[in-house]
Amino acid sequence: MLPSLMLFFKCYIPLLTFHTVLLNASLTRDTHEITVLTSTRMVCANIGGFFVWTLIPIFLSIAAGEKIPWEFVFFQFVGSIPGILFMPLVPYVKKLIGKKNMFYVFGLIAIIGNAMIYIVSKSGVQSGDNTWMRVANFVKSTGFTIITGYMWALVPEVISYAEYTTGRRIAGIVNALTGMFFKAGNALGGAIPGFVLQIIDYVAGKEESSTLNKDPKAWFTVLLIYNIVGLVLLIICFIASKERVVMEDKETENVRVSDLWKEFIRNGPLRVIALYFITAFTCMTTQNSSNSYLFGMSSQKASTQEGIRWLASLIPIFFNFLMIIIIYFYSLTDEKIDEINREIEKRNQKDDEVLA
Repeated sequence: MLPSLMLFFKCYIPLLTFHTVLLNASLTRDTHEITVLTSTRMVCANIGGFFVWTLIPIFLSIAAGEKIPWEFVFFQFVGSIPGILFMPLVPYVKKLIGKKNMFYVFGLIAIIGNAMIYIVSKSGVQSGDNTWMRVANFVKSTGFTIITGYMWALVPEVISYAEYTTGRRIAGIVNALTGMFFKAGNALGGAIPGFVLQIIDYVAGKEESSTLNKDPKAWFTVLLIYNIVGLVLLIICFIASKERVVMEDKETENVRVSDLWKEFIRNGPLRVIALYFITAFTCMTTQNSSNSYLFGMSSQKASTQEGIRWLASLIPIFFNFLMIIIIYFYSLTDEKIDEINREIEKRNQKDDEVLA
C-alpha cells in the first residue's frame, strides 16, 4: 500500500478526533453525554475513514484512467462497515455490560478476527477477494473499532480527575499529552513493519504490482480535491458552530510546560490511558501497514510468508491482549467519576456563592 494513503489517513482521522475530544471535555462532565458525543463523533470519523480507505482507490483509478481494483475496494469497504454501523450502539452496550467489560469483550472480538485472518491466510488465501477473509476483516474491525473509538471517552474522565485533585480543569494539558501518546503510537507502529520485514528477508519484487495506482498526477489530483473539500467543510463547521469554549483566568493562569509532566506523574489514570493510547495506535498503524504485504506475498519464500502473517495478524493479537491488560488497571469507574463530578460541582457552587 502506498505510504501516501497511510500518511493521509494518519493525519486526517487523529486530527479530527483530537480536537473534538477537547470539545467533549469542555462541553460536559456527564458520563452518558460523553459516551453519546464520543459515539457520534467516531461515526463521523469513521465515515471520513471510509472516504479515505474505500473511495480513494476508486478515485485514483478514475483519475489515472485505469481499471478500478474492485476486490481491494470491497475488502476495505467490509472493514469500514463496523465503525459506521456499530458505534451508535456503544451507549447501549456500555449500559448493558459496563465500561470495562466492553473493552474486554470487543478486545476479544478483535483477537478472534485477527486469528481468523491468520488461519485463512495460512490456508493459502493471499487476496482480499475471498469470502472468509472478508468475514475475518469484518470481525476484526468490529472489535478494534469499538475499543479504539470509545477510548477517547476516557480522556474527559481523566480531565475531571485532574480537576478534582488539583482544583484546575487543565483540559489543554491532558489533551496535549494525549496527542503525544497517539503520535508515539503512530511512530512505533510505522517502524514495526519495516523492522519485521528486514528480519524475515522480505524481497520487494519488481514483478509485484501494487493494489493502488502509482500515477503521481492521479495522487496529486485526488489528494488536492480531498484537502480542498476538507478545508471548505472545516470553515463551514467553524462558522456554523455557536459554541465558543472559553477558559476562565483561574484555569489558565500560571500554566507552564513543566505542568505537562507534573500532571503525568501525579495522575495515575492518565498514565494508564497513555500506555493504552500508545499500544492502540501502535497496533492500528501496524495492521494498516501490513495488509498490502499479506495480499502480495506469493513470490516470497515460505518463511517470509509466515513472517508476514505474524506481522498482519499475530503481532496485532499481542497488542490486543496487552490493551486488555492495560485497561484492567484503569481505576475510574462510572460511579467514581459521577462522585468526582458531584464534588466538583459543589466546589464551583461554593465559589459562585462567595463571589456573589
